[in-house]
Amino acid sequence: MNVTTVDGYNARIEYDPETDMFRGEILGLKGGADFYGKNPK
Repeated sequence: MNVTTVDGYNARIEYDPETDMFRGEILGLKGGADFYGKNPK
């Protein structure tokens, strides 16, 4: 598991082989916020 900061929030980033993309999840929110990208940046 890799953790980065996005706009002041911590986010967990993992590779998803099914979509061949990286999936990020903002941590510490009451709801959910996911994002996808071709590279971890």
